[in-house]
Amino acid sequence: MLHTLARATALSWRGAGRGLAEHWGALKYTQALAGGRNSFLRLTDEGHRIADHYKSLQSGELGIGFALTLAEHTLRSRFPDHTVTIVPADTALRAGWALTSRDKGEKVRYRYRPRYFAEVWRPGEPSLVIPLACKGNHSDSATSAEQLASASAHAEAVHIGPWNETPGLLFSTQLPTDGGTMTVHALQAPGSAAGCSRRRSVRRT
Repeated sequence: MLHTLARATALSWRGAGRGLAEHWGALKYTQALAGGRNSFLRLTDEGHRIADHYKSLQSGELGIGFALTLAEHTLRSRFPDHTVTIVPADTALRAGWALTSRDKGEKVRYRYRPRYFAEVWRPGEPSLVIPLACKGNHSDSATSAEQLASASAHAEAVHIGPWNETPGLLFSTQLPTDGGTMTVHALQAPGSAAGCSRRRSVRRT
């Protein structure tokens, strides 16, 4: 999970700098988590004692790590003999739109968008591209329900393939600070995005 988080949050530059960033990203939460094959994951005392201004960062980043790990595992199970690739949504969308005022090109006037795309593909076949929305919190299941509702607005910011046929995966990872175990809440939006080619562009709604 930590290696998935590291790859997902490192800046999109090649070379030794990115390798170091990924290495650090995989290390910085190793002492914040505890658990094993016969127990559920939970926050350690160090994970509980994190300074208040870092709690949001910790829950957000760990939420990404758990969500992407679960998404990859689920999609590989459902689509054997396929490759699953996780792509940052900003990287994909910047191929056709200016996402911020600093970018050149046609401006996007909708601030919501998914965090990542999962592409399920096999050479010679159309791809299935799934928007992913990943959130996390140090609170309770009620907060996760609110996060999932918010995540739906982000996932619905794009459509791929035939209208109203875009699938989606929404995640909210609950990391309680009262000693409870972690829980990943997930919702799936059905859809096939049938006929989506790897060369086909993603369109904004």
